[in-house]
Amino acid sequence: MKKILIVDDTQANLDAAKAFFSTVPGYEFVYTTNRKDAEACLLEVDGLITDRSLPWTDTEQFNCEIPSGASKSLFPNYLQSNGHYLLLKSCLLNKPSIMATDHGKFGLMKLANQSKWQEDSSLEDIIFLMENRTTLDTYFTFGKHPAVKEIQVLGWYENLSKTTHQAWKLAWEEIQKQF
Repeated sequence: MKKILIVDDTQANLDAAKAFFSTVPGYEFVYTTNRKDAEACLLEVDGLITDRSLPWTDTEQFNCEIPSGASKSLFPNYLQSNGHYLLLKSCLLNKPSIMATDHGKFGLMKLANQSKWQEDSSLEDIIFLMENRTTLDTYFTFGKHPAVKEIQVLGWYENLSKTTHQAWKLAWEEIQKQF
């Protein structure tokens, strides 16, 4: 039985995901709320659906534990690096992966040309920087890296939220295309 990791730090989103995925037969679903716990699961799962902006640990929130050298106004970008990290790391592990975001409208993304980046050692350098919780300045520098630029938007959906069955159904349909 294939196992899919669902990562989201908003309880209402997780509740909706659990409700939807409980109707999907033949798969096991594992849920976590932060990057640190997700990393621990990545080797044991067959696919990933991750939030884009999520904390490193459950205690890290938008208004606390801001990394040294980071301004409070840039902290959401720091949280986004956790979702990007999980997407890129999953790519290196050759696992089907989708990043879902829900900030004003629902969006789905994946890494374009996934097989190309599995062969590119510079992607491992990005992963190393992110694993070591690099500074925001470094994140924005490697944000110019072609692998990060190749995060492909699969769709933006107005009036749709991850608190709905439909959003998780769309994410599920997109990740199914990668199996």
